[in-house]
Amino acid sequence: MKKIVSGFSLIEIMMVMVLVLVLLGGGVSQMESVVAGVKLDLLVYQMQRLLQVARVQAVSRDEAVVVCASSDGVVCGGAWRDGVLVQTVAEPHDKIAFYKHHDARLFLDYRGFGAADKVIVRAEGSLKQQNGTFTLRYQSQQLQLTKKLIMNRSGRVRVTHLNQ
Repeated sequence: MKKIVSGFSLIEIMMVMVLVLVLLGGGVSQMESVVAGVKLDLLVYQMQRLLQVARVQAVSRDEAVVVCASSDGVVCGGAWRDGVLVQTVAEPHDKIAFYKHHDARLFLDYRGFGAADKVIVRAEGSLKQQNGTFTLRYQSQQLQLTKKLIMNRSGRVRVTHLNQ
């Protein structure tokens, strides 16, 4: 009687291992894209929330409110990526809100007409300057995602997706 031997050869096992590694490698790069998109969406949401808080507080307090870059959360100054501060114009130490992200791959910048380093919301909820744009970007060696928050003079904000 002949004995039947069953099993896999070394070459078959190696081919399966290579195939699994290739599939896992593609999944890891897709995972970074998903995580980056979520982090960028969170930053967009936080900025929309801060701008809405500034409008609501300006109208409810009946006084101007400023949204500015702040590295310490107490006074305006520094880069936008260091933190964003919302405070009243009349009482600069009257802090309403502060947000700081902790991911070095997230970038935040503001360009506006008039006072380019801050956004001033008047007591009626409109902006003191014309229009302004916040550029929010996630950047790593393999990936770059960008969104923009565009504010019109009335203080309304819309989001544009530049690349996904």
